Amino acid sequence: MLPTPGKSPEHGIRVRTAIIAGVIFLISAGLAARFFYIQVMRHKYYLKQAQKKFTHSARSFGRRGEIYDCNGHLLVGNEPCKEISATPANITDENVRRQCAQIMARYLNQSEDELLKKLAPTISRPGANGQIEQVPNTYQMIARFFPYEEAAKMEAELRKLGINANTVSFRDTNRRTYPKGRMLASTLGFTNIIDDKDVPQGGLEKTLDSEISQTTGTRTYISDRTGIPLENGILFDQSARDGKNIFLTIDEPIQAILEEELDRAVEELAPEVIYAIIADPKTGRILAMAQRPTFDPNDRKTFANAQAIKNHIAEDCYEPGSVVKPLTVGKALDLGVVTPTQRINCEQKRWVYGGKPITDSHAVGEVPISQVIVQSSNIGTAKIAVMLGKECIYDTMRKFGCNEKTGLPFPIESPGKLLPPKKWDGIQITRISYGYSVQWSALQLLRAHCGIANAEGMPHLQLIDHYEDPATGEKTYPPPTVCRRVFQHESARRQLVEMMIGVVEDAHGTGKRAAIRNYTVAGKTGTSNKYDPAIKRYGRKKMCSFIGFVPAHDPRLIMLVTVDSHTKGAATQGGGVAGPIFSRTAKRVLEYLNVPPDKLMLEKE
Repeated sequence: MLPTPGKSPEHGIRVRTAIIAGVIFLISAGLAARFFYIQVMRHKYYLKQAQKKFTHSARSFGRRGEIYDCNGHLLVGNEPCKEISATPANITDENVRRQCAQIMARYLNQSEDELLKKLAPTISRPGANGQIEQVPNTYQMIARFFPYEEAAKMEAELRKLGINANTVSFRDTNRRTYPKGRMLASTLGFTNIIDDKDVPQGGLEKTLDSEISQTTGTRTYISDRTGIPLENGILFDQSARDGKNIFLTIDEPIQAILEEELDRAVEELAPEVIYAIIADPKTGRILAMAQRPTFDPNDRKTFANAQAIKNHIAEDCYEPGSVVKPLTVGKALDLGVVTPTQRINCEQKRWVYGGKPITDSHAVGEVPISQVIVQSSNIGTAKIAVMLGKECIYDTMRKFGCNEKTGLPFPIESPGKLLPPKKWDGIQITRISYGYSVQWSALQLLRAHCGIANAEGMPHLQLIDHYEDPATGEKTYPPPTVCRRVFQHESARRQLVEMMIGVVEDAHGTGKRAAIRNYTVAGKTGTSNKYDPAIKRYGRKKMCSFIGFVPAHDPRLIMLVTVDSHTKGAATQGGGVAGPIFSRTAKRVLEYLNVPPDKLMLEKE
């Protein structure tokens, strides 16, 4: 074939080369544009897709802080266990699914049929249009708090079956345990699992949750195709942190003694409620506190009784009766309004003031002021209150802590109830002086009498000894206690203590059954009828109390016992009902503390 006239062969080559170059250029430009689009315009999207495939996160879990007594005895702890969850959608073989359910059923308290339902490959849920649709079953909780050893056996069988960790997971966790059972239960509280979280439900568990809560750790890393983390591939690493441990002022042996004596008292008296507190009156440290009814935080069946769950020591406030009388008489002694030997007429059981009668439980005539406390005369105390006046009585009750919370770490604490004088009627000055028309909590009464027992004054009550960081061992102590002086003259306080010794040791004393052989006890009985809202007057049910400290002149312990509405036993007054509980309990505690008998020491001197 002849070449086209006027064009050389080289021209054709150049044309073809240009066309090929143009095509290559277009392809290259297209690839460059595509690369630019992928690498620049869609960089974030593809980076996320890559991270989803090769970036992994692992969580670690700290432990909730534990609670100990002052000697390091464990009161609330954590038991290592396993949490078992599954991704049933990953099991594609129905025969393997059934074998998996059979293995689990042998270890768990669940039937094979129940487990097959949990391991179903799909679950039903409402769709976007309201229609029920089937979606992959990607998460099922199988068991919480499963014993470690049993979990290891189950895991070995499942792995042999070919079920990997992405299908059935065994995660380390902890179960909150209360090794002492019902001991101190209303004070410690308990936790419950809500939405896979350990949520405190009451007591110190709830109040101190910010201190004892653990944190969850997270580690984010880049892995290779097999899932092995790359060297220097850690993107984020935050370690889990254990919660702080708490050491209480509670002394477990003393707590055990108190719990045993309350159990005995329940058998003897059959009260609706009974509670007691023991403390060191010089420091305000709570050594033991207990109540009946109570519950076992390890056994949810015992939670049904609301009276058992409630912390009566902190939450209840009541008209305590005669245990308030030392505050009134003590103030009169301190101001010099009366003296111990000054005589007062207690009117032989009945006195009318403001048109209303005031009565005593037994006839008391003209006696020294000291006998007003010893024989617990309402009339004698009321007359002293009238000498002091409204404002003085109100200020006295406030100074001793009524209407003021103690500040102990409880979710609920009653502040008591004391109306200002402008709201009093014509007779309240007399009633308040001997424990009516005013409400106190047990904690407030204990603190007030610490101010009588302790020459330094009324201390703040303490329940926390210290916090401890388990990671560093660092200890944090609460501020040292500061005492509030409630007596201007130490001589007045000592005179009052002698009167309270007479309550227990005098032949006419109302608290003789609270005596402890070879020890000098100072105390005060209290009996009050409970107001019944249904009949709008005071009924037959009674609050019977005794509060005392021993040895009286250098006390190592102070104890309050309150018995609410007892139904057994011949005794009806605080001295006969609560006094023996004090005597038995305090005697055992003194022996445990190795406190020498002060009466023998006085005899030797």
